[in-house]
Amino acid sequence: MPDPLLYLKAMGAAAIASAMFVLAMGRVRPSASTTWLNSACVLGIGLGLALGCDVLSLRLAWPPVNGLDRFFTIVVPAVLSIELIAGFQRVPPWAAWLLRMSLAAVVPRILLHGSVYLSGSGNDWTQWQAGTALTVCSALLAASWGLLSWLSQRSPGVSIPFALHLSTLCAGLCVMMGGYIKGGAAAVPLAATLAATAIGARLITKRTGASANFGALAILGIGVVGLFGLLFIGLFFGRISTGSALTMLLAPLLCWTTETPLLRHRKPWLVGSLRLALVAIPLMVVLALAKSNFDRKMAPLLTWDDDNMLRVDLSGKYPMLHIPAELEKGNQDRLLPIAPEFAEFLLATPEAERTGFVFTPLPVRPERSNRLGDQQVGRVVSRIGKAAAVAVDTDRKTGKVKYASAHDLRRSFGERWAPRVMPQVLMELMRHESIETTLKYYVGRNAETTAAALYAAVSGNTLGNTADFQPTADVTENEKTPAKQRLS
Repeated sequence: MPDPLLYLKAMGAAAIASAMFVLAMGRVRPSASTTWLNSACVLGIGLGLALGCDVLSLRLAWPPVNGLDRFFTIVVPAVLSIELIAGFQRVPPWAAWLLRMSLAAVVPRILLHGSVYLSGSGNDWTQWQAGTALTVCSALLAASWGLLSWLSQRSPGVSIPFALHLSTLCAGLCVMMGGYIKGGAAAVPLAATLAATAIGARLITKRTGASANFGALAILGIGVVGLFGLLFIGLFFGRISTGSALTMLLAPLLCWTTETPLLRHRKPWLVGSLRLALVAIPLMVVLALAKSNFDRKMAPLLTWDDDNMLRVDLSGKYPMLHIPAELEKGNQDRLLPIAPEFAEFLLATPEAERTGFVFTPLPVRPERSNRLGDQQVGRVVSRIGKAAAVAVDTDRKTGKVKYASAHDLRRSFGERWAPRVMPQVLMELMRHESIETTLKYYVGRNAETTAAALYAAVSGNTLGNTADFQPTADVTENEKTPAKQRLS
């Protein structure tokens, strides 16, 4: 389960590293050029991001296997490099913006590379759909980037980076509540380093009298691309809605409202405060809706007969899980195969009792609720893993032992089935976004298991597992007979 203390540590580490680096670079050269100070901001953000991700133990793969890997290993280095180059005085503004717009054009394609949307693995778009979606997303990124940069030139200050900070934090929380915890966690160091770098740059401006706008375009560029990348990942690989993603992306543009004649010439602190208040209002609404949806959808609500929730489907040849459209990324009802042993467990329930929730975990305090929520169940599973001393990992730096959690149960499920089925089948069972993820984490990692499968095959067991695996009669009956009739 998410650890709020760990996220606070990551935010603190990222913010301190960024701010201290920028201030140190400013002190090294008290009369430094704008190029030097701009470089300090870009490198400070990069340092803060790296340290924050290290605190969070975000393990990235190279070559990248999913959208988050591509975001950190391709998109982030690209925008840092572009803003570093754009800061040199010899680079004309038109060339800098050509680089920025070129990046905006390819970011969506980079993040979706190898995913089910483009790879032709069953849920892919048509060429027209893919082209339209990628073009619209690129246009939104370019427009947001350009408008915020223009506003920063007209009215310099820290309010715009802070507006991006608020939107990025909101995006991270919504992506987490949408079910993509690792993707949401990536927003923590980004939000912290944007705010800290802006503060560091502001302090240098006051101390040295440097241009009030140095580093602003770099901070905004990195912030806008970072915010867009996280929302894009949450939209296509998490469960945040298009409306919520658009609201969080466009919320910082509300800072433009202070450019009206009535407000433009007010005191800077008043203009900045008003900007942040206007940005915070839609973000609070989105966050409240996300929390409401999380409470409603993310509890262990597997049912026998409710079509609006995750439901057991016994109408076909094999038992399935029915996922309603509002819980599915593609916004369409979907059937998900389940393992034979779980099907056998479900079908042991008498037909007369197949109503309501499949599981009703009893609460510790019955006076507060009649069943446990998903977070409470997760904590109970983690306590059981620790009490049973089931160690799954040890931190090499601190020596801290990680004990089995609910997520480790999912991982062990994948490892048990990896030798039994083809990777494409395992990908669907695990609901991975791309086959590369399945191949990396579950196929070919255990030499002992692979060797056992080879010897089992030689001895006549062609299923590739060390023990005889015989399908139960329940799932080998006449395929025309519905499961609920065959096994009730």
